[in-house]
Amino acid sequence: MAEFTTLYLQVLVVPMRQIERLKDWAETQPTGAYFLIGPDPEDPDQKRVYVGETEDVLRRLAKQHANDESKDFATHAVVIISKDENLTKAHVVYLEREFQILAQKAAKVKMANPPGGLENAKRLPRPDIADMQFVIKHVRMILPVLGFDFLEPKPSPTKDPSEDTANPIRAARSPIFHFSMAGADALAQEVGGSFFVLKWSKARAIGNPSWTAYRKLRDELVSKKLLVPDPTGLLLTFDDNVEFSSPSAAAAVVYGGNINGPINWKTEDGTTYKSWLNAESSTPAGEAAAADEAEPSMETQQPAGLTNGN
Repeated sequence: MAEFTTLYLQVLVVPMRQIERLKDWAETQPTGAYFLIGPDPEDPDQKRVYVGETEDVLRRLAKQHANDESKDFATHAVVIISKDENLTKAHVVYLEREFQILAQKAAKVKMANPPGGLENAKRLPRPDIADMQFVIKHVRMILPVLGFDFLEPKPSPTKDPSEDTANPIRAARSPIFHFSMAGADALAQEVGGSFFVLKWSKARAIGNPSWTAYRKLRDELVSKKLLVPDPTGLLLTFDDNVEFSSPSAAAAVVYGGNINGPINWKTEDGTTYKSWLNAESSTPAGEAAAADEAEPSMETQQPAGLTNGN
């Protein structure tokens, strides 16, 4: 027996302060899964996320959560619904459970869901599970585009991303780059677009007097014990692989001064990060594989009249 199901899904992003306007968006009244996202009140530098499901998205978000003090942290809601109303209660309960598991494993945010309860999701028939896994796959691809990557584990230079068969987007890996200057001696690698300085790398403990760029970042790494003094007091050792926003940020922290990262991180053969990146950018991408007809169609929208909340 062969069963094929086509789901036409929408992913909506809505500022919580404008959640009442969902009443003008008819598609938000049926069954759906959703995320509530905002800063963690106990640690504003960290995000807090609540994963939920409902048979009436509008009522749940605009009526219940809007008056729930435990959801006051939320600044945005991300709603996953089917325009054809093909999602059932059992489907969204399954999605809620799977999204919670993914977010917990990624460990990038603090979960607002109470512990336990994940085992209560009913088992779906095999064809329905396949459909929901397609939904999950596409939601995981769309959320980072919207600026939400809390379902994706942090890429690590110590793990080959090709081993992560659950991740729909395999992380690309760069060669190892070396930085050696003024006593600092560090290795780094770009994985999935993130630039990591590797564990055991050495940074200068005493920075240049004129140093301004990323000095506060270095102090934060020291306070978090990700950079620890070595016995000489002249160097700091990276106690773990540390992710940076750019090669320049990494170079500044390692060197202890203002410095151009792209031209000072070099491979073993002397190729700079800048040259490597230019070569990568000029490489033509392969043809994308044709989408399976059974995969759900996905739409990312913001209801008319809503702003981005910035």
